[in-house]
Amino acid sequence: MSVQLPNGAIVSIATALAAAIAVSAATNASEAVLTTATNTYSAGDFVLYSSGWSKANDRVFRVKTATGTSVTLEGFDTANTDNYPAGSGAGSLRKVTTWQQISQILEWTGEGGDMQTTKYQFLEADAENEISTVASASAINYTLADDVTNPGYLAIKAISDVRGAAPLRVSLTSGAKLLFQVGVRINPIPTMTKNEVMGVVGRLSIKGEVVRYAS
Repeated sequence: MSVQLPNGAIVSIATALAAAIAVSAATNASEAVLTTATNTYSAGDFVLYSSGWSKANDRVFRVKTATGTSVTLEGFDTANTDNYPAGSGAGSLRKVTTWQQISQILEWTGEGGDMQTTKYQFLEADAENEISTVASASAINYTLADDVTNPGYLAIKAISDVRGAAPLRVSLTSGAKLLFQVGVRINPIPTMTKNEVMGVVGRLSIKGEVVRYAS
């Protein structure tokens, strides 16, 4: 058993991605291997994957190994063909080429992800039943110290201005990493409360499932 604090975490957002490369096939395995015509990827690169597998879309993975015509996505288990139908993994990859740290974070709070349910009752039954449906949308609400020269703020604002989305990486002091694809919004009007640090607030709408690495 172990616990950890978020103190010292480094949050970065992707400000540049390489052109997409085509993925012609993907294996059903404990770690998916993607077939590409050609690539220059290396172990440790972070990539955004899009494919016929809906459960893989809008997710950011780390490259475990790569050759000139294949990429293995670390920890991406596609062995369950109900979730990842065989032959449906073709699509594309985009490598993150530039990360920008988002510094001066005052608050960082997640919301959503709660499992929704629906109730039903048979005519002949005396009690209701409940089954799970979908998880509610997830998002991160954040506040940055107000500083219009902060490169992280400028990166977020540039994406927000076009209502864009980008990969987000959270690196913990333990070496663990959390990876998201997020829609980015920020309000450039600062909060102004006497005796409190001025801040700008924003929201990161999480697009797909989080990908986590222990180191």
